[in-house]
Amino acid sequence: MQFETDRGIKYGKKLKLCLTVIEYAEVFLELSASKLWGENGRWLVIFALQVFKCLSKLLLVYRYKEPIIEYPVIPVLERKNLGQKIDNRTFSLEPEMSSLGSMSFKLKHSGRVIRKVEASPPINLRLWKPMQNEVKSDSENQENIDQALIERQLSAETLYLIKPLAHLGSAMYFGNDNWKPYIIALLFDLCSLQLYQSCQNTKSESLTQQQKFQISKRKINLFLYLIRSPFYDKYSREKINKFLNNLSNRVPLASLICSPLIQYLPFWQSNYFYMWSN
Repeated sequence: MQFETDRGIKYGKKLKLCLTVIEYAEVFLELSASKLWGENGRWLVIFALQVFKCLSKLLLVYRYKEPIIEYPVIPVLERKNLGQKIDNRTFSLEPEMSSLGSMSFKLKHSGRVIRKVEASPPINLRLWKPMQNEVKSDSENQENIDQALIERQLSAETLYLIKPLAHLGSAMYFGNDNWKPYIIALLFDLCSLQLYQSCQNTKSESLTQQQKFQISKRKINLFLYLIRSPFYDKYSREKINKFLNNLSNRVPLASLICSPLIQYLPFWQSNYFYMWSN
């Protein structure tokens, strides 16, 4: 059993490494496919990459029990904070106590509630009475709540992971300039965030610190919808260009930054701000 666990962790790390390499190189692969095989080849490469990424991330969530998928999958190493964490490392008995589980367990055949040894009081304080039914019902209710929250988090993460494929499929069907793919992707994002928020409202400790941090990043990424087509083409482009021109004319030396930004922004927007590039 331990060997299978170690092998699963090893395969999970390899899959994360492969996904990270693809996420850093996918734009280069798309542009290369466009140069070599034209627009049809580019879309074929996009579709293959997104299917592989979606299935691999779902495998990480359901098979290797990743709580939430980061972007990139392997985060950048913060070397400055690494030394501080090692120097300030503290050890606590709380994780060990929390790993002990509940104070009782139920026998499979008889259904009798048995108190765990580690949950027993000192011998001079024991009452030698069977556990009350309230403890049993409270424990079962808590387990049901926790299980429901886990399933809700899985649904939220699944919605977020299949969003690129949903947007890509709708874009291929309706056209990339249509509003429907844009709205579909936005709805997937909002529904996923709403499910995570409901978990947090139900139980404040249901989400880990890593999940809370990633969810806050996803909320900030909603602002990218302002520079994604077709919203950018119809509303944002003129206002952004007008703002950069005014800034360039009124602020000294701002033209050194604003002028190249105005020239390259359409290229960046058309190649980096896809709905499937999170």
